[in-house]
Amino acid sequence: MSRDPERGLDESLLRDEARLVTGLSANDAQWVERFVRGAHRAVYAFATRLTPDPDLREEWTHVALLRILEDVREGRFVLRHPGGFWSWFRKRAYFLVLDQLRRARRDAARNEAEPDLDALPDLAPFGAGDPAREFERVELRADIERCLEGLSNSDHRRALELLLLVDLPYEEVAASLSSPLSTIKTWIRRGRISLRECLARRWRLEAGDALDATSH
Repeated sequence: MSRDPERGLDESLLRDEARLVTGLSANDAQWVERFVRGAHRAVYAFATRLTPDPDLREEWTHVALLRILEDVREGRFVLRHPGGFWSWFRKRAYFLVLDQLRRARRDAARNEAEPDLDALPDLAPFGAGDPAREFERVELRADIERCLEGLSNSDHRRALELLLLVDLPYEEVAASLSSPLSTIKTWIRRGRISLRECLARRWRLEAGDALDATSH
């Protein structure tokens, strides 16, 4: 089975794009099997960058492929031009795997006494062993995630998620998003401005709610 060396995809699937989309839309078992077998490596390779756990890599890859199949089957993707499916596939797989990472970290924050919050390198470290400080860290991370989800510019959001939540260096963010490093730096700089504004609004609102509560 020959593969695209850059994307880890079966080259025969690249050539048969239109037939593949038609087959997946019809839930044809043969095309579904070809797609899963031919696209697995590309998704798994991205998951490998996000976790050292091979079981999680496999699980996230499986979930992403199933969701992509469901999207095509339910008509949420329409092939409009050659190469359109694979362009959409790369973006969709990226978001689906990243979503699995975020879910895993949220679960860990809920279930572990000391959640892993190392993915926020710009945050000042809090004192170890201080429950109040740890709670503040969890709350701060939650606020950051909510503000990131609310960013209107998807490019800024994707770049900041990889930088802050996945802890990738600028160069790897650029490689993951297939964009020049200078563009990534611009997205991150502008995204940080929006992120700071959102956090400031959230904290002002919470402070106001606290004052209202004490006035009754």
